[in-house]
Amino acid sequence: MAEAAVAIDHEAPAAMPAGPSMLFDRFEIDPAKPIPQLDTPSARAYNAEDRRDPGRDLYALICAPSVPPRANQMATLKGSGIPGLLELVEWGPMDWPLLGQRCMAVVYERPLGGTLADAFSAGGRVSDYDVPRRVVEPLVRSLKDLAAAGVSHRAIRPNNLFYRDEGRHTPLLGDCVTAPPGFDQPLAFEPIERALAGSAGRGNGDIADDIYGLAVTLVMLLVGRNPVAQMSDDELLAAKIERGSYTGGTRTRADGDDRAAARHAQRRSGGTLGS
Repeated sequence: MAEAAVAIDHEAPAAMPAGPSMLFDRFEIDPAKPIPQLDTPSARAYNAEDRRDPGRDLYALICAPSVPPRANQMATLKGSGIPGLLELVEWGPMDWPLLGQRCMAVVYERPLGGTLADAFSAGGRVSDYDVPRRVVEPLVRSLKDLAAAGVSHRAIRPNNLFYRDEGRHTPLLGDCVTAPPGFDQPLAFEPIERALAGSAGRGNGDIADDIYGLAVTLVMLLVGRNPVAQMSDDELLAAKIERGSYTGGTRTRADGDDRAAARHAQRRSGGTLGS
């Protein structure tokens, strides 16, 4: 299944810029220190430092100039303190030497526990008992808080959910402002009415779209694979239309094994999603 992506040429020029670049004379963003594990399809991640608080763990996402970010949502989320959401510390345009032009930069507190996909992988799986209490409930609460602030997330997928701490106690929703809503989402994570639109025109959506993305994400994490990975976008859309967003988005053409796996994932999540 093809994923939404934007070609972003952030390759270093022949002469690497001397030292970090500055955002508002406070945040140093270092083009020589990329953090590829925190990249998004439409933005590249780099180490960031707050001159007023050098010990704070921060990183910055540099947005692709060709992709419009969600500036209104940035303003809403900066300093919002919504639990279960990456803390947006600062944002604004800056001169970015790797591209030789101004780009939007978004500074976040850095998650220290990796992604939920890491935690669910071999050797680090979250127990069945813990899934509803430690994953589903806090993330759904975060989505409700976002909705109350008038913001839909629209970027929920396995590699965009993180843990705040190294002990992996607090799950976090990842970035949702460096691209239009749903722009970076593979079709599997979008309900029918969103998936039918072009990636740039899927709309803000609402909490129902976010719950759908979270449900599909949990199915894939709990099953341990993407059951529609071998389907083309056209095949996946047809399956969603024929069988509904939930069934068509988690079932392959092959057999009933994926239906059983999805039911198993639903039970493991406490039955709180996709009903």
